[in-house]
Amino acid sequence: MTFGHIAADALLLDMDGVLVDSNATVESHWSQWAARRGLPVAEVMRGAHGTPTRDNVARFVAADEVVAETAWIESLPVDGDDDVALPGAAAALSQRVMPVAVVTSAPNQVARWRLERAGLRVPAVVVGADDVARGKPDAAPYLRAAALLGVDPSRCVGVEDSPVGLAALRAAGAAPLAVLTTFDAAELDALAHLPDLAALVIEPGQVSWTPVST
Repeated sequence: MTFGHIAADALLLDMDGVLVDSNATVESHWSQWAARRGLPVAEVMRGAHGTPTRDNVARFVAADEVVAETAWIESLPVDGDDDVALPGAAAALSQRVMPVAVVTSAPNQVARWRLERAGLRVPAVVVGADDVARGKPDAAPYLRAAALLGVDPSRCVGVEDSPVGLAALRAAGAAPLAVLTTFDAAELDALAHLPDLAALVIEPGQVSWTPVST
């Protein structure tokens, strides 16, 4: 039984925490960088989910160091057991009912590589942090994805796992849905809260969902 639905012509999906379980990678990389810079790990981690690497780095270093420090983090290796597809991810990306885009704060080529690594189909439209001048929570990534799909943002449903990502969806005018893979529901301002993408039902002209189990 479905408990909610909304009219839509396209699906916009964040990557980390929505399609791919990358928490171990994210926490490891930012912890290493915090140690490198002598920074409190907890403070660094506050901006680690959903925000482009360069923007989180810029919170802590001088402007002329941002490029080099961002490159250092993004060059760190990924462990063999990380980047695992989350429930419902493969189905959402492989369905042909509705056009889909991946909109991520990772660089475009890194995102494509990580989707492939997780065994997921890479859609035709992937918008990464290096494809826009301003990343999440700015609307730019989602506006670009909607434009590339040829769909008005107001006819798009987006799925995010972080407050920053949901803010970007709302700013773009898309309908925001949240999965509870990274943050608690109380921290996520969304139309609905889902356990994961497996709760989505994608149909012609609409997206439906089942509720979080209680």
